[in-house]
Amino acid sequence: MPAILWARIPLRLKIGVAIILAVLAAYQFGRWMGAKDARVAAQMEAIKEASSRISNMEKNNADFHSKSARDRCLVLMRDSGLPDSGCD
Repeated sequence: MPAILWARIPLRLKIGVAIILAVLAAYQFGRWMGAKDARVAAQMEAIKEASSRISNMEKNNADFHSKSARDRCLVLMRDSGLPDSGCD
């Protein structure tokens, strides 16, 4: 029965629906890639900002150099407004 119904649908309509579905799939793929690129760009910006903050602290604060790795991590996390649990 479904084969008979499928045969009755005009070829132009089948092609039109296939084109619409392909365009929607391409749009969704492009949207997903754009969101991924924006996320990567935001992460890169955060990395640059953190590295400049570390360099600045090392230059301006002699005590920062003598701290343990965990203490330096805690200083950076608190400065960034992130939770201290990231240093554990």
